[in-house]
This record gives sequence, structure tokens and C-alpha cells, in this order.
Amino acid sequence: MKLSFIVLLLVALFAFPALAQDDSTQTITYDGFGFTYPTALSSTLNIADIAGDPPDIEQPGGPQVGHRQFTLYYNQPPAPENIFDTSATIRVYRTADFVGYDSFSQELQALQTLLADRPDLSPFVEATVASQENSLPFIPVFPSSQILRAHASYVDTGTVSGISYITLFRLDVAPVLGHELLYTFQGVSNDGSTYVSAVFWITTDLFPSELPEDFDYEAFSAGYEEHIAEAVATLNNASPDDFAPSLTMLDSIIGSFVASAPDGGEAAPTTEAPEVTPTQVLDPTLGGLADTWNLVSYGDPANPTPVLETAPISISFTPGGAGGSAGCNQFGGANFQYDANTITFGEIVTTRMACAEDVMAQETAFLEALASATTFEVGDGQLRIFYDGGVLNFESATTSPETPEATDPTLGGLAGTWNLVSYGDPNNPQQVVGATPPTLVLAPDSAGGNGGCNQFGADTFSFDGNTITFGQIVSTLMACMDEAVMAQESAYLAALQSASTYTLTDGQLQIAYDGGVLNFTRAQ
Repeated sequence: MKLSFIVLLLVALFAFPALAQDDSTQTITYDGFGFTYPTALSSTLNIADIAGDPPDIEQPGGPQVGHRQFTLYYNQPPAPENIFDTSATIRVYRTADFVGYDSFSQELQALQTLLADRPDLSPFVEATVASQENSLPFIPVFPSSQILRAHASYVDTGTVSGISYITLFRLDVAPVLGHELLYTFQGVSNDGSTYVSAVFWITTDLFPSELPEDFDYEAFSAGYEEHIAEAVATLNNASPDDFAPSLTMLDSIIGSFVASAPDGGEAAPTTEAPEVTPTQVLDPTLGGLADTWNLVSYGDPANPTPVLETAPISISFTPGGAGGSAGCNQFGGANFQYDANTITFGEIVTTRMACAEDVMAQETAFLEALASATTFEVGDGQLRIFYDGGVLNFESATTSPETPEATDPTLGGLAGTWNLVSYGDPNNPQQVVGATPPTLVLAPDSAGGNGGCNQFGADTFSFDGNTITFGQIVSTLMACMDEAVMAQESAYLAALQSASTYTLTDGQLQIAYDGGVLNFTRAQ
């Protein structure tokens, strides 16, 4: 995602022509979209135009569609910072831009169907851990599962119609915590030209703020479905004031949305974009950080500790944040700030896999280093991030001599997303079952995908000639109710772990493994 322009609005300065003020609220109207928000919620509003990804780009969550983004920063802590941006974000899309973006088009169609039929939303707020059948529409599309939904209702503002609900996205099996919930509105303008997605972070004392030190993960996993069912019931029975910000306050913001003219009415006033000075334009290179970097060593600059060969660590910087692999777990949502040679990271979100003791020790050291980062140096394919106690030494994944595969972005035709069609005995292959076919996503610096129920990733991936191998494969621990899907997933991951050779012809990929073959077709 590229950020085209960014404008910071400090409400107290009254610098924006369309910004009207009274004692308690601010109203913003910009290029046909407007809303009102309480000054008690935020004194700072950020407006940015975000350019879309190419429709054929391969990345977790798929390509993102260009949009205009309004970001509010809560005055009162805590204000979580992670993959879903800070505090509150309202994204405004042109539905015409969804053409070619299948996942966005599917979410739009699902929302339009709901709004046309107006079914009872009760079934959607029941716990459905094992499947995504009752997921409610949500844009932007994230590479994680919508674990729960609560407080769902239809909303009509006069110019926009949609649904609002509480939700939680997750890749792993873990308890619901009081700072992880989102309150969202997903809506479409009456003329169908505009999609509005509002995402608000909310906190509550209805759930713990952190895991206890003696948390029994194994015991919890066995009762995970019951835990989610109880969490949904708790949320549905809660009052608006059990959350911060109050749902009543957030409902008032949503109710003020204006995206097009009511029938027979006048369109909302449109203002000219404020002049953007050069200092307000985001450097597309992010100060030289925009790249994927492989960690080489860390710790004392005079005696650095080399990274374990069995647990490589990488980090990628984009305008949307920083993320990558910490050796065992994937991490993301690290909002970072840089200025000249200084750098800081916001809260970092990770999956919660358990690996070997030395791997976990290295991962902990790396994540703690990012959390205390202070300055950086970048140049000649090298990145050094200095932190409280040492330095992280990286090499560019696109120029490092140790990653020759990166010189060929197509990986000899392997790069991209592949859908599993069948597996097992090549003379009598077993056809894939389940609503979500297993996938394999191959890129120069990563390999992973979906097993049909869980997300997975391989710590290494290599190919040479017609040979192919995967390093240690780790996956989330979602328990799906369909035993056939779970059995298929286990067979699939075991097959990848023992992969040996491959053939690639006419959009078909076949990977031979100990006991059979995996047959894939390239995802469209």
C-alpha cells in the first residue's frame, strides 16, 4: 500500500475550512463524505489518501483497495496500536474500485445481501469457532479469522445503510482479553457508490487485561469453544457503558455519516483539498526502511549473537506498519515512527506458538529489542537498529547473497497462491473436502497458507532444479468441528513437511512427498 498524501488536522488550530466547531462536537465534511464526532473522544484528525495494491499482488489478506482514510486518536488511554491502526479509523471506498479485487467484492456482495433481506442477526452472534459461515462483512480484509461477533444491529443514517457489531480477529487459540475488541460499522451509501468501514478500538473490564503467569494453555485449548460462547454471551448482555469509549458515543458518530445525497436532497458540501507541503508527503522509501530485512545478529555490538540457522528472523516495513517472522511466531501491527535516524515501535502483536527453548529465547530478545528501539542506520543493503542494550543487524532480503531465490521474483514460476485439489496416491488421489480449500502461498522470503482450518507457515523454504523442501511448519491451533477437514489438514501439513520434488506445467503444481503427491492449481 502506498500513501499518496497525508494531512494532519489539529482541531484547535481551525486550519481546515470545513471544520465546524461548537462546545462538544466537531463536524468534518470532505469530498462528499462527512461525520460528526465528540471532542471528548479526539482532538486530532488525520486524513490520508491510500493508493491500492495491484490486483494480482500475492500477500496475506490479498491486495488492498485504494481508499480515503480518516483516523481519530483517542484522548484517553489506552489507545492500542497494531495491525488495525490506531484508535479509530474510518475508510471510505468507491465500490467501482472493487472490480478485480475478489475478496472486497465478496464482502460487498455479502453486505448488500444482508441489507436487502434484513434477516434476524441472532444466528450471526452465536459462537462459531470451527467455521467462518456466520462471519459478518468486514473490510479491509485481514489474514485472520473473525472469532466472534456480538451486539449486531442494522444501522440506517439516511444516506448510508449497514451493520454495526463487536468483533475479534485472531490467528491463534487464546483467551479474550479486555483490550482486543473492535466495534465496527460496515455500510454502503444509498446509491451504492460508496463503501464505508469504521473500526473503533474498545476496551472493557468484562475480560482480563492480560494472561496470568500460571496460564494453562493446554487446558484452555480443550475448552476453547465454550470460552468463546461465554464471551459472546457476556458481550451481548453488556450495556453500552461497559465499554470505553461507550458504544452510545460510537453509535452517534456512525449515525452522523453522510456519504451521498438523500433522495431529492442536496449533496453534502465538498471542499477543496488543503495545500500539502513537501514535509507532509510520506517518503515512499520510509527513510530507506521500505524493504524486507533478514536479521543477521543482535546484542552487544562488540560481540553480537548470530541468529539461529534453524529460526531465521525477518521484518518488513510498509506504510501500514512493520511485521514479519520472529523465528517461531509471526508478528505484525507494529506501528513505527521514524524521523531522521530515530525510530520507535508501537505495541507488537504476535501469534502464540511454542517452539524450542533456544528459539523462544532468541524471539523474546528480538521483540524486546524492537520495543526499546531508539535509532537506526541504513545503507548498502544493511540496516542497524539500536536499542536499549545492543544493536539488531539486518541484511536486505532482496540483495542478500544468502537469498539467491529473491533475484527471481517468480521463483521459477512457483511464486503465488496455489489451491490444493487432491492429494495422496497418484493413481487414486483423494479429492479435497471442506468449504475452504487448503492453500500454499510461496514468496521469495516466505512460505505458508491455510490448511483448511488453520493458518500455517514454514520457517524456511528452498528449491533447486526440481527439488523442493520446507523447514519446520508451525500452524495456529484452531479446532474445526468437521473431522474430515481436520484429518485432511493433518495429512496436508505432514505431506509438505516431507516434500521432495515438484513439477510445474500449465498452471498446475504437483509436489511429491513421502507417500504420495499434492496436486495444486494456481489461484485466480
